[in-house]
Amino acid sequence: MRLSAPGPGESLPAPWSCAYEAPAPAPFGRSTTRSLASGSLHGKRATHNRDSVSGLVNTGNSCYLASIVQVLLATPPLEKFFLDDDYLREINTANRLGSGGELAETFAELCKVAASGEFRSLSPAYLQEALARWAPQYSDETQQDAHECLLSLLDGLHEDLNLILRPPPPIETSPARETALQQLPEVVAADMVWKEYRDRQDSVIAKSATAWSACDAILNARRRVPTDLQDCIADYLQEEILRDDNAWRCPTCKSPQVASKRVSIARLPQFLVIHLERFAYNARKITTPISFPLSGLELGGLLPPMALAYPSPYELHVPHEPGTSYEFAEGLSEEERWIEIDDETVTPLETADGLDDALLRAEETAYLLFYRISDLLPLRD
Repeated sequence: MRLSAPGPGESLPAPWSCAYEAPAPAPFGRSTTRSLASGSLHGKRATHNRDSVSGLVNTGNSCYLASIVQVLLATPPLEKFFLDDDYLREINTANRLGSGGELAETFAELCKVAASGEFRSLSPAYLQEALARWAPQYSDETQQDAHECLLSLLDGLHEDLNLILRPPPPIETSPARETALQQLPEVVAADMVWKEYRDRQDSVIAKSATAWSACDAILNARRRVPTDLQDCIADYLQEEILRDDNAWRCPTCKSPQVASKRVSIARLPQFLVIHLERFAYNARKITTPISFPLSGLELGGLLPPMALAYPSPYELHVPHEPGTSYEFAEGLSEEERWIEIDDETVTPLETADGLDDALLRAEETAYLLFYRISDLLPLRD
Protein backbone atom coordinates (compact mmCIF):
# COMPACT_ATOMS: atom_id res chain seq x y z
CA MET A 1 0.00 0.00 0.00
CA ARG A 2 1.52 3.31 -1.05
CA LEU A 3 0.22 6.64 0.16
CA SER A 4 0.84 9.93 -1.62
CA ALA A 5 2.76 12.52 0.36
CA PRO A 6 1.08 15.80 1.36
CA GLY A 7 1.76 19.06 -0.37
CA PRO A 8 3.72 21.88 1.27
CA GLY A 9 2.08 23.04 4.47
CA GLU A 10 -0.39 20.17 4.63
CA SER A 11 -0.52 17.97 7.69
CA LEU A 12 -0.16 14.21 7.53
CA PRO A 13 -3.43 12.33 8.12
CA ALA A 14 -3.79 9.10 10.03
CA PRO A 15 -3.23 6.76 7.07
CA TRP A 16 0.32 6.32 8.28
CA SER A 17 -1.41 3.30 9.70
CA CYS A 18 -2.38 0.43 7.52
CA ALA A 19 -2.68 -3.33 7.76
CA TYR A 20 -4.03 -3.57 11.32
CA GLU A 21 -6.18 -0.89 12.89
CA ALA A 22 -6.90 -2.74 16.11
CA PRO A 23 -4.90 -1.45 19.08
CA ALA A 24 -1.80 -3.53 19.65
CA PRO A 25 -1.67 -5.75 22.71
CA ALA A 26 0.63 -4.37 25.39
CA PRO A 27 2.94 -7.24 26.40
CA PHE A 28 5.95 -4.99 26.95
CA GLY A 29 4.59 -1.83 28.46
CA ARG A 30 6.86 1.20 28.39
CA SER A 31 10.06 0.29 26.62
CA THR A 32 13.58 1.36 25.89
CA THR A 33 15.05 0.22 22.56
CA ARG A 34 18.43 -1.18 21.59
CA SER A 35 19.17 -2.84 18.28
CA LEU A 36 21.47 -5.38 16.60
CA ALA A 37 21.25 -5.02 12.89
CA SER A 38 20.97 -7.59 10.18
CA GLY A 39 17.51 -7.88 8.73
CA SER A 40 15.97 -8.34 12.05
CA LEU A 41 16.10 -5.86 14.84
CA HIS A 42 16.48 -6.66 18.50
CA GLY A 43 16.74 -3.88 21.02
CA LYS A 44 15.67 -1.60 23.83
CA ARG A 45 13.29 1.32 23.44
CA ALA A 46 12.38 4.24 25.70
CA THR A 47 9.20 5.93 24.54
CA HIS A 48 6.59 8.50 25.57
CA ASN A 49 3.90 6.52 27.42
CA ARG A 50 4.00 3.98 24.66
CA ASP A 51 2.39 0.71 25.68
CA SER A 52 3.52 -1.20 22.61
CA VAL A 53 5.95 -1.09 19.73
CA SER A 54 4.41 -0.81 16.26
CA GLY A 55 5.78 -2.82 13.36
CA LEU A 56 6.47 -1.16 10.01
CA VAL A 57 4.89 -2.59 6.86
CA ASN A 58 7.22 -3.65 4.05
CA THR A 59 6.01 -1.57 1.10
CA GLY A 60 8.08 -3.58 -1.37
CA ASN A 61 11.72 -4.46 -0.64
CA SER A 62 11.70 -1.73 2.01
CA CYS A 63 12.78 -3.83 5.00
CA TYR A 64 16.11 -1.96 4.96
CA LEU A 65 14.25 1.31 5.60
CA ALA A 66 11.88 -0.19 8.19
CA SER A 67 14.72 -1.57 10.29
CA ILE A 68 16.63 1.74 10.21
CA VAL A 69 13.51 3.74 11.13
CA GLN A 70 12.89 1.39 14.07
CA VAL A 71 16.42 2.12 15.31
CA LEU A 72 15.86 5.89 15.15
CA LEU A 73 12.46 5.61 16.84
CA ALA A 74 14.26 3.65 19.56
CA THR A 75 16.73 6.47 20.22
CA PRO A 76 15.14 8.33 23.16
CA PRO A 77 16.70 11.83 22.82
CA LEU A 78 16.08 11.93 19.08
CA GLU A 79 12.52 10.64 19.44
CA LYS A 80 11.81 13.20 22.19
CA PHE A 81 13.27 16.01 20.04
CA PHE A 82 10.62 15.30 17.39
CA LEU A 83 7.75 14.32 19.70
CA ASP A 84 8.07 17.56 21.68
CA ASP A 85 8.22 19.64 18.47
CA ASP A 86 11.66 20.95 19.40
CA TYR A 87 12.62 20.45 15.76
CA LEU A 88 10.25 23.28 14.73
CA ARG A 89 12.62 25.82 16.32
CA GLU A 90 15.52 24.50 14.26
CA ILE A 91 14.05 23.50 10.92
CA ASN A 92 15.82 25.15 7.99
CA THR A 93 13.57 25.13 4.94
CA ALA A 94 15.93 27.45 3.04
CA ASN A 95 18.87 25.05 2.99
CA ARG A 96 19.33 24.05 -0.66
CA LEU A 97 21.11 20.87 0.43
CA GLY A 98 18.07 19.71 2.39
CA SER A 99 14.56 18.65 1.44
CA GLY A 100 12.93 21.95 2.31
CA GLY A 101 12.02 20.51 5.70
CA GLU A 102 9.91 17.69 4.24
CA LEU A 103 12.06 14.88 5.65
CA ALA A 104 12.09 16.40 9.14
CA GLU A 105 8.33 17.05 9.10
CA THR A 106 7.55 13.57 7.79
CA PHE A 107 9.82 11.85 10.29
CA ALA A 108 8.27 13.88 13.12
CA GLU A 109 4.78 12.78 12.09
CA LEU A 110 5.85 9.14 11.98
CA CYS A 111 7.35 9.49 15.47
CA LYS A 112 4.07 10.84 16.81
CA VAL A 113 1.87 8.18 15.21
CA ALA A 114 4.22 5.41 16.37
CA ALA A 115 4.34 6.82 19.90
CA SER A 116 0.54 6.90 20.14
CA GLY A 117 0.45 3.11 20.48
CA GLU A 118 -2.85 3.01 18.58
CA PHE A 119 -1.73 0.81 15.71
CA ARG A 120 -0.23 -2.64 15.53
CA SER A 121 1.68 -1.69 12.37
CA LEU A 122 2.33 1.45 10.35
CA SER A 123 3.23 2.18 6.75
CA PRO A 124 6.46 4.18 6.29
CA ALA A 125 5.40 5.06 2.71
CA TYR A 126 5.27 8.83 3.36
CA LEU A 127 8.80 8.78 4.73
CA GLN A 128 10.03 6.55 1.91
CA GLU A 129 8.60 8.94 -0.68
CA ALA A 130 10.05 12.00 1.06
CA LEU A 131 13.44 10.31 1.20
CA ALA A 132 13.18 9.36 -2.50
CA ARG A 133 12.44 12.96 -3.51
CA TRP A 134 15.60 14.06 -1.71
CA ALA A 135 17.71 11.00 -2.64
CA PRO A 136 16.39 9.54 -5.94
CA GLN A 137 18.23 6.23 -5.50
CA TYR A 138 15.40 5.25 -3.14
CA SER A 139 12.65 6.00 -5.68
CA ASP A 140 12.10 2.43 -6.87
CA GLU A 141 11.51 -0.87 -5.08
CA THR A 142 15.08 -2.09 -5.46
CA GLN A 143 16.58 -3.59 -2.32
CA GLN A 144 19.01 -1.10 -0.77
CA ASP A 145 21.78 -1.33 1.80
CA ALA A 146 20.63 -0.56 5.36
CA HIS A 147 23.92 1.14 6.25
CA GLU A 148 23.74 3.45 3.23
CA CYS A 149 20.08 4.17 4.00
CA LEU A 150 20.97 5.12 7.58
CA LEU A 151 23.63 7.57 6.37
CA SER A 152 21.27 9.05 3.76
CA LEU A 153 18.40 9.52 6.19
CA LEU A 154 20.63 11.07 8.87
CA ASP A 155 22.23 13.34 6.28
CA GLY A 156 18.84 14.49 5.05
CA LEU A 157 17.59 15.18 8.58
CA HIS A 158 20.84 17.01 9.33
CA GLU A 159 20.47 19.31 6.32
CA ASP A 160 16.84 20.03 7.23
CA LEU A 161 17.91 20.97 10.77
CA ASN A 162 21.22 22.72 10.04
CA LEU A 163 21.16 26.07 11.86
CA ILE A 164 23.97 27.55 9.76
CA LEU A 165 22.31 29.87 7.25
CA ARG A 166 25.48 31.42 5.80
CA PRO A 167 28.32 28.93 6.18
CA PRO A 168 31.89 30.17 5.83
CA PRO A 169 33.80 28.95 2.78
CA PRO A 170 35.36 25.52 3.26
CA ILE A 171 39.01 25.42 4.24
CA GLU A 172 41.04 23.96 1.43
CA THR A 173 43.40 21.14 2.22
CA SER A 174 47.01 21.40 1.14
CA PRO A 175 50.26 19.55 1.89
CA ALA A 176 51.37 22.46 4.08
CA ARG A 177 48.16 22.37 6.11
CA GLU A 178 48.35 18.59 6.50
CA THR A 179 51.95 18.87 7.69
CA ALA A 180 50.99 21.57 10.20
CA LEU A 181 48.16 19.44 11.59
CA GLN A 182 50.42 16.41 11.90
CA GLN A 183 52.82 18.40 14.08
CA LEU A 184 50.07 19.11 16.63
CA PRO A 185 48.93 16.71 19.35
CA GLU A 186 46.19 14.47 17.94
CA VAL A 187 43.51 15.88 20.21
CA VAL A 188 44.38 19.50 19.37
CA ALA A 189 44.37 18.82 15.63
CA ALA A 190 41.09 16.91 15.88
CA ASP A 191 39.45 19.73 17.85
CA MET A 192 40.53 22.25 15.21
CA VAL A 193 39.07 20.20 12.38
CA TRP A 194 35.89 19.48 14.38
CA LYS A 195 35.39 23.21 15.06
CA GLU A 196 35.83 23.97 11.36
CA TYR A 197 33.20 21.34 10.61
CA ARG A 198 30.76 22.67 13.22
CA ASP A 199 31.16 26.20 11.84
CA ARG A 200 29.42 24.87 8.72
CA GLN A 201 27.30 22.08 10.19
CA ASP A 202 25.25 22.71 13.34
CA SER A 203 22.34 20.38 13.98
CA VAL A 204 21.33 17.92 16.67
CA ILE A 205 22.13 15.21 14.14
CA ALA A 206 25.67 16.46 13.55
CA LYS A 207 26.25 16.81 17.28
CA SER A 208 25.02 13.44 18.49
CA ALA A 209 23.97 11.22 15.64
CA THR A 210 26.12 11.90 12.61
CA ALA A 211 29.02 11.01 14.84
CA TRP A 212 27.68 7.51 14.18
CA SER A 213 28.77 7.72 10.58
CA ALA A 214 31.95 9.61 11.45
CA CYS A 215 32.91 6.90 13.89
CA ASP A 216 31.56 3.84 12.17
CA ALA A 217 34.16 1.19 11.45
CA ILE A 218 34.17 -1.26 8.57
CA LEU A 219 35.68 -4.02 10.59
CA ASN A 220 37.56 -7.11 9.50
CA ALA A 221 35.15 -10.00 9.86
CA ARG A 222 37.04 -12.35 7.55
CA ARG A 223 38.89 -14.34 10.18
CA ARG A 224 38.39 -18.09 10.11
CA VAL A 225 38.08 -18.32 13.88
CA PRO A 226 35.44 -16.65 16.05
CA THR A 227 36.55 -13.31 17.45
CA ASP A 228 35.04 -10.49 19.44
CA LEU A 229 34.23 -6.86 18.83
CA GLN A 230 37.15 -5.53 20.85
CA ASP A 231 39.56 -7.55 18.66
CA CYS A 232 37.95 -6.13 15.52
CA ILE A 233 38.26 -2.56 16.79
CA ALA A 234 41.89 -3.10 17.81
CA ASP A 235 42.69 -4.50 14.35
CA TYR A 236 40.93 -1.60 12.66
CA LEU A 237 43.07 0.90 14.59
CA GLN A 238 46.38 -0.81 13.86
CA GLU A 239 48.96 0.91 11.70
CA GLU A 240 48.87 -0.18 8.05
CA ILE A 241 51.90 -0.10 5.74
CA LEU A 242 51.13 1.25 2.26
CA ARG A 243 53.36 -0.18 -0.46
CA ASP A 244 53.34 -1.64 -3.99
CA ASP A 245 49.95 -1.09 -5.67
CA ASN A 246 48.65 0.50 -2.48
CA ALA A 247 51.59 2.90 -2.05
CA TRP A 248 51.03 6.51 -1.03
CA ARG A 249 51.52 9.06 -3.81
CA CYS A 250 53.61 12.01 -2.67
CA PRO A 251 51.83 15.31 -3.54
CA THR A 252 55.19 17.02 -4.13
CA CYS A 253 57.15 14.60 -6.33
CA LYS A 254 54.03 12.71 -7.54
CA SER A 255 55.78 9.35 -7.16
CA PRO A 256 54.57 6.38 -5.08
CA GLN A 257 56.21 6.07 -1.68
CA VAL A 258 56.12 3.46 1.07
CA ALA A 259 54.15 5.02 3.91
CA SER A 260 52.10 4.11 6.95
CA LYS A 261 48.47 4.88 7.72
CA ARG A 262 46.77 4.73 11.08
CA VAL A 263 43.20 5.47 12.13
CA SER A 264 42.77 7.02 15.56
CA ILE A 265 39.69 8.11 17.53
CA ALA A 266 39.86 11.61 18.99
CA ARG A 267 36.41 11.71 20.59
CA LEU A 268 33.59 9.27 21.20
CA PRO A 269 29.97 10.02 20.29
CA GLN A 270 26.92 9.60 22.47
CA PHE A 271 25.61 7.10 19.92
CA LEU A 272 28.02 4.76 18.16
CA VAL A 273 27.24 2.65 15.10
CA ILE A 274 29.66 -0.12 14.20
CA HIS A 275 29.41 -1.46 10.67
CA LEU A 276 30.59 -5.04 10.30
CA GLU A 277 31.73 -5.91 6.80
CA ARG A 278 29.67 -8.97 5.91
CA PHE A 279 30.23 -9.17 2.16
CA ALA A 280 33.45 -10.12 0.37
CA TYR A 281 34.54 -8.51 -2.92
CA ASN A 282 32.96 -11.41 -4.84
CA ALA A 283 29.59 -10.81 -3.09
CA ARG A 284 30.09 -13.89 -0.93
CA LYS A 285 28.51 -13.44 2.47
CA ILE A 286 30.86 -13.48 5.46
CA THR A 287 29.46 -15.37 8.45
CA THR A 288 32.45 -15.21 10.78
CA PRO A 289 31.01 -15.10 14.33
CA ILE A 290 31.73 -11.80 16.09
CA SER A 291 30.81 -11.74 19.78
CA PHE A 292 29.79 -8.38 21.21
CA PRO A 293 28.86 -7.21 24.71
CA LEU A 294 25.32 -6.18 25.61
CA SER A 295 26.71 -3.63 28.07
CA GLY A 296 29.97 -2.37 29.50
CA LEU A 297 31.70 -1.67 26.17
CA GLU A 298 34.66 0.46 27.27
CA LEU A 299 36.43 2.39 24.50
CA GLY A 300 38.10 5.12 26.53
CA GLY A 301 41.40 3.23 26.45
CA LEU A 302 41.55 3.70 22.67
CA LEU A 303 41.64 7.48 22.93
CA PRO A 304 44.83 9.57 22.91
CA PRO A 305 45.77 11.61 26.01
CA MET A 306 43.47 14.57 26.80
CA ALA A 307 40.72 13.23 24.54
CA LEU A 308 37.07 13.77 25.44
CA ALA A 309 35.42 10.59 26.68
CA TYR A 310 31.95 10.09 28.10
CA PRO A 311 32.14 8.80 31.67
CA SER A 312 29.72 5.92 31.19
CA PRO A 313 30.41 2.80 29.09
CA TYR A 314 28.42 1.87 26.00
CA GLU A 315 25.46 -0.47 26.11
CA LEU A 316 23.96 -2.20 23.12
CA HIS A 317 21.00 -0.29 21.77
CA VAL A 318 20.09 -2.44 18.75
CA PRO A 319 21.74 -5.28 16.85
CA HIS A 320 20.60 -5.17 13.23
CA GLU A 321 20.78 -7.95 10.69
CA PRO A 322 19.28 -8.00 7.19
CA GLY A 323 15.49 -7.95 7.57
CA THR A 324 15.22 -8.23 11.34
CA SER A 325 16.03 -6.19 14.38
CA TYR A 326 15.98 -6.92 18.07
CA GLU A 327 15.09 -4.42 20.74
CA PHE A 328 15.34 -4.52 24.47
CA ALA A 329 12.01 -3.70 26.10
CA GLU A 330 11.30 -2.72 29.67
CA GLY A 331 7.91 -4.10 30.69
CA LEU A 332 5.21 -2.80 33.00
CA SER A 333 6.41 -5.16 35.71
CA GLU A 334 9.88 -3.54 35.48
CA GLU A 335 11.10 -6.82 34.04
CA GLU A 336 13.56 -6.21 31.23
CA ARG A 337 12.84 -8.15 28.05
CA TRP A 338 13.95 -8.14 24.45
CA ILE A 339 11.66 -8.03 21.43
CA GLU A 340 12.21 -9.03 17.81
CA ILE A 341 10.88 -6.87 14.99
CA ASP A 342 10.54 -8.26 11.47
CA ASP A 343 8.70 -5.68 9.35
CA GLU A 344 5.18 -5.44 10.87
CA THR A 345 5.67 -8.42 13.17
CA VAL A 346 6.77 -7.63 16.74
CA THR A 347 7.56 -10.65 18.90
CA PRO A 348 8.70 -10.62 22.54
CA LEU A 349 11.62 -12.92 23.34
CA GLU A 350 10.00 -14.33 26.46
CA THR A 351 12.73 -16.68 27.67
CA ALA A 352 16.46 -16.51 28.30
CA ASP A 353 16.91 -19.38 25.83
CA GLY A 354 15.07 -17.43 23.16
CA LEU A 355 17.32 -14.42 23.69
CA ASP A 356 20.45 -16.59 23.71
CA ASP A 357 19.43 -18.21 20.42
CA ALA A 358 18.75 -14.81 18.83
CA LEU A 359 22.09 -13.38 19.96
CA LEU A 360 23.98 -16.46 18.78
CA ARG A 361 22.43 -16.01 15.34
CA ALA A 362 23.28 -12.33 15.44
CA GLU A 363 26.95 -13.11 16.07
CA GLU A 364 27.11 -14.60 12.56
CA THR A 365 24.77 -12.19 10.81
CA ALA A 366 24.86 -8.83 12.62
CA TYR A 367 25.61 -6.09 10.12
CA LEU A 368 25.22 -2.96 12.22
CA LEU A 369 25.64 -2.65 15.98
CA PHE A 370 24.04 0.37 17.61
CA TYR A 371 25.53 1.36 20.95
CA ARG A 372 24.81 4.30 23.21
CA ILE A 373 26.33 5.59 26.41
CA SER A 374 24.54 4.36 29.51
CA ASP A 375 23.70 7.84 30.82
CA LEU A 376 22.15 9.70 27.91
CA LEU A 377 22.60 13.45 27.54
CA PRO A 378 20.16 15.94 25.94
CA LEU A 379 20.69 16.67 22.25
CA ARG A 380 21.00 20.37 23.03
CA ASP A 381 22.89 21.61 26.10
